[in-house]
This record gives sequence, structure tokens and C-alpha cells, in this order.
Amino acid sequence: IGSRPKPPVGTQIIDFITSFLREKDVFYGSGTPSCSLMTRKSTYQAVGLYDEIMIRSEDADFSIRLGKKGGHFIGCPQRVFVQYSTGGAEKSAQVTHDSLNFVIEKHKDYLVSNNMYGYAKLWNKLRLYHFGRSPFKAVGILILLFINYPLLTWDHFWTSAPKRLIHEFKMRQKRMAKP
Repeated sequence: IGSRPKPPVGTQIIDFITSFLREKDVFYGSGTPSCSLMTRKSTYQAVGLYDEIMIRSEDADFSIRLGKKGGHFIGCPQRVFVQYSTGGAEKSAQVTHDSLNFVIEKHKDYLVSNNMYGYAKLWNKLRLYHFGRSPFKAVGILILLFINYPLLTWDHFWTSAPKRLIHEFKMRQKRMAKP
């Protein structure tokens, strides 16, 4: 994130994390995963540490709180780490949904003020059904999203869905290739 000119600043990062709203010419990268965040101790002191009761999405919560204080996100174009995905009960679709729902509720005031609360809740539910392998429920939520937020849903879906499906296909291929 922010490794190209015009990184996200303040509410731009909040809108991206919660609702996938993006401003033209701002480089959002792939978000703000905690494994890629580095900051001064004084920033953590000003914004607060990670919320200890959260199992997942603590990085999104921290980034939203930093955005509310006008923080900006800059990066470097060099690869500085390689992240490997691991499994576990804490990464289940339900736990991820509940954690992101906690973030949505925690920052409800901001989302309501921008008329994005309903969108964030529905998109999170779509993710639960997609990753929880309930395709008919996922399609139902996607239809609701298209009815209630047609332009935003169109942009979000067509920007992220093809990449997501290709990624999932490659992951399945790797699992099937293992002896």
C-alpha cells in the first residue's frame, strides 16, 4: 500500500478497508495486513495498540483508527517479506466474519455517517457465505448488494472477484498436486 505516488491518507484508508471505496490515482495496494505494517512507537501511543480481544482483523481496526487521526500509509516498491498462508480454526470463515463484524460495529458511527454501514455488513456476510462454501446464500446476498448499492457493488465485485477466483483456483491446484 502506498508504494506508488499518492498514498491513501486519513479517511481514504477507512473507506477502502470498510467499503472498498477508492479515489482515482490513489494507490491502495492490497490493504494493511499487520505483517506489513511498520510504524514508530509514538504512532502506536497516539492511536493505541492492537485491540487484544480481537482474534482477526486487528490490523484493519488499527488502520481505521490511524485513518481517523489523519494517518497516511506509505510503502516501498521492494519486496521486504514473503507471507505464507496457514490454516487453523482461528481463520475459519465464521471467525473472520465475526472479527470483521466487530470492526464494523466498533466503527459504526463513521460508516453510518457515510451511508456505508449496510454495505459493509452485507459484504461481510457475502464473504462469510463464499468462504463458508454456501454459494446459494452468497448469491442471495450479492443480489441484495446489487439492488441496494448497484454501482459500488459492481465496482467492488468486478475489481476483486476475478482475482479472488483465480487465486482460489491456484490454491486448489496446489493442494491437489501435493502427494
